[in-house]
Amino acid sequence: MSLEVSSFGVLSILFQNLKRAEEKKKMTTYYGLNKVDILENWMHSFSDIRNICAHHGRLWNRRLTTHITIPNNPIYKFAANRSLLQLTPYKLYPNICAMVYVLNIVDTNHTFKQDLKNLLYSCPLNQEREMGFPQNWKDDEFWI
Repeated sequence: MSLEVSSFGVLSILFQNLKRAEEKKKMTTYYGLNKVDILENWMHSFSDIRNICAHHGRLWNRRLTTHITIPNNPIYKFAANRSLLQLTPYKLYPNICAMVYVLNIVDTNHTFKQDLKNLLYSCPLNQEREMGFPQNWKDDEFWI
């Protein structure tokens, strides 16, 4: 019950501080990841992005301090061009790819992908490149 009122940052720290490798491995396996370090990194990164948004910080062209780790062999579909994503782990796009990856597992009916496309389409500045989005990202099967 106490976890229901915990912040995402607290949950991230709790997961990181878990000593039992078996439980951490089970959670990591649920998300189709091969290394516990990746899930820990993602939770920390998601928490940082959440805090930037919650405090009305600028996110669109920010260099994020927590560099996201891109999985080499995820079990589930991940965005194409993983090598490109690994070159810009401080940009928003690789982080959003990790978020979508998790959302695809947690809720197959989520609308985040379409909502993001609609938002970027409505943005008159078209600053996708500044956020690390590759040129033809919408054509990637991951985003369809």
